[in-house]
Amino acid sequence: MQRQQYIDGTEHLDISDTAAVAADFFENSQAEEVTITDGGLKPLGVLERQALARCRERLRSEYRISEVFDLSNDFKTVSTLEGVESMLMAAEKYTITVDEDGRFISLFTKKKLITEFYRKTNDTLLALLSLSSMISVVNTHQDAVFDWFRNKVQTPKDKKGLEGLRSELLPNILHKTLYGSPAEFVEVSHEGREYVVSTSQVSGRGWITGAIAIVFDTKEAIEIIRKINALQQTVEEVNTIIETSYDGFTIADGDGVVIRVNKSHERITGSKPENMVGKHVSALVEDGQLDDPVTLKVLSAKKTITMKQKVKNGKQIVVTGTPVFDKNGNIVRVVCNLRDTSEFEDLQNKLAQSEKKRNLYKTELEHLRRQQLQSGGIFQNSESWSNLLAKVDSVAEKDVPVLILGETGVGKEVVAKLIHNRGSRRNAPFIKINCSAIPAHLIESELFGYEEGAFTGAKKGGKMGLFEAAGGGTIFLDEIGELTPELQVKMLEVLQDNEIVRVGGRKPVRVDARFVFATNRNLKQMVEQGDFREDLYFRLYVFPIMIPPLRNREDEIEPLAEYFLDKFNEKYGYRKTIHKSLMKKIRDYSWPGNVRELENYIERLVISSAADVIVESLDVEALDVGEADEKGAAQAAQPQGGSVGRAERDGAYAGDGGGEFQELEELALKDALALAEKKLIELALAKGGSMAAAADRLGVDRTTILRKISKYNIAYTYSKYDNK
Repeated sequence: MQRQQYIDGTEHLDISDTAAVAADFFENSQAEEVTITDGGLKPLGVLERQALARCRERLRSEYRISEVFDLSNDFKTVSTLEGVESMLMAAEKYTITVDEDGRFISLFTKKKLITEFYRKTNDTLLALLSLSSMISVVNTHQDAVFDWFRNKVQTPKDKKGLEGLRSELLPNILHKTLYGSPAEFVEVSHEGREYVVSTSQVSGRGWITGAIAIVFDTKEAIEIIRKINALQQTVEEVNTIIETSYDGFTIADGDGVVIRVNKSHERITGSKPENMVGKHVSALVEDGQLDDPVTLKVLSAKKTITMKQKVKNGKQIVVTGTPVFDKNGNIVRVVCNLRDTSEFEDLQNKLAQSEKKRNLYKTELEHLRRQQLQSGGIFQNSESWSNLLAKVDSVAEKDVPVLILGETGVGKEVVAKLIHNRGSRRNAPFIKINCSAIPAHLIESELFGYEEGAFTGAKKGGKMGLFEAAGGGTIFLDEIGELTPELQVKMLEVLQDNEIVRVGGRKPVRVDARFVFATNRNLKQMVEQGDFREDLYFRLYVFPIMIPPLRNREDEIEPLAEYFLDKFNEKYGYRKTIHKSLMKKIRDYSWPGNVRELENYIERLVISSAADVIVESLDVEALDVGEADEKGAAQAAQPQGGSVGRAERDGAYAGDGGGEFQELEELALKDALALAEKKLIELALAKGGSMAAAADRLGVDRTTILRKISKYNIAYTYSKYDNK
């Protein structure tokens, strides 16, 4: 009697079948047991393969199964596998599922229950069960509920070794599993063989009822597990990508049946996934879900196809269908990517806006260097710098012209950037224009731009000027005193009307920008001499900021030097320091080139010095106090804030000890300057009565006077006013 192969325990024999039928069944299957039922399919017992060996002589007889074999009645029947954990820990050897009428459905051995248990909890171990050499199940008292050894691939010696492993090593591992944490994979050795053990807790109704140990006799299992885990991770990543994609996706099988639809598909098409999955794409056309399915075209052409489709909600979408082939060249999947064309139009509009901005920035970058400047690179806490920052903060948010005054190199651009970055236009461009650096015949076209054909060589379509390129930002016009009279007139018009006219054009263009100006020249004197327009001067002079020269901010020199030292150390990869003897020379130098000169000098020290501690300057003359004070002392002798008049200066040279100055011409220049500085300080101290008064008369800080007293060994009696 031919019977189908035993699969998943669903096969059964009737109690009235002969022993020959049972023998034929086991000969043609891999099963170790089969369920015996009565005429109504109700389970009566389980016939085990090993029973055949005890009754071999009667297998080909016409005796019935009930007359030849002792059936195992060690089973329980259940209607569902819910609570498989409790079945696993039950005393019965077999579990049989039955329908509501008690008719046989399937037979479960302990191993099969373990498989079902792992099907619910651990797919990786489920895949490895077929590779296991031994399975052991215990209850909470560690009494064996089930022990299984794989016989067909093991010698008696191997089985004996596994039995020794079961009795000697597993109890401790299972104890830790029951009362600690399960071991995912533990490598153990027993009698010279290597094993891998994985354990799991069995729990039911909220408490632990037992434990399972699965033993593998090769480390290859670990590699297989890793590959399975990697595959699972890849599948999860692909699923995440598909479901979180902004584009819609549909996946059909090789016959054109939809097997998957992601969430974005419904947003784009209006078709719900549950109305599509399981249907052929041609049926979706009939339902109105699709118009002209690309899937069918891909299946026919066997290549990637992109086309437009009309979908249920009336939208026109772009769909790209891509075939997936198996190793034999057959299409097994068609993956379709969907995108709303209206989104493309939005993207094109955004690209057009970006192109416009790019042209704006290109104009700026051709001429300027934008920098984000929050502190200006200056972080001094001196009184003069604090006062300057207070002025910056008071005007930064106000859209009024600012005029920055000061000598070359004092940091006018730094202050201009501070005004920009602390104001409401901080996120817009900062345009710097050096009026003395642009040739006179080009400056007008650079500032105002020009129309096509305005002059020979003009670009087609014209060109945007720097004033337009500011685009709501800040325009910093440095060296404003260098503007020609003609441009002064146009600049006045810009400030009055906030409009410009391109060269060769007629239509006014509005300028949305904040203006900051700077100069090292005396604009008032230029007005008096007729070199600068008075009306423009008053337009610029709304909010003037005077930056003192570095020689009048001596308490900032050393911190600035340290700042620049750190800056260039980082730039060139050094860790150099400046010796205190050299730092004293740096402090005593008057720096006629101001901050810029100091910065350049420190950079020269860093890149030129071979030692990590810079002791002597390679250009010692540059820091010779006498030579350095050639300009500093002369400027200190001139009026600063109106504190020292011409008569007082003349008296210092012609009277009040002026006899000593008659000898100056006989001295070396640097010695003469030092002597002049000493005498000026002595005179100021004598007339002022205190260091503060002398500093005020000479236009310097009190600390400068104190240092010079020590430097020149000036005889001076300190008074109570010196502590104020």
